Amino acid sequence: MLYREEQAYIAANKENFERLLEEDRQAMAKEMSGNALGVVQSMFLGKQPEPPAPTTTDGASATAPEKQA
Repeated sequence: MLYREEQAYIAANKENFERLLEEDRQAMAKEMSGNALGVVQSMFLGKQPEPPAPTTTDGASATAPEKQA
């Protein structure tokens, strides 16, 4: 009897389920549009990666201490 009740519930809420699935697909596609490392980190660590440190025009890290001559 439980099977028939579940099938009736699914049939009655089919449009809502399809809408939720499409929203999930769009959210996943948006997350996947980042770089591959970010995707892997979010899969294994469950969080978004830190943004890269800003760099100067010569390619050096803007947060690294400068060398004294």
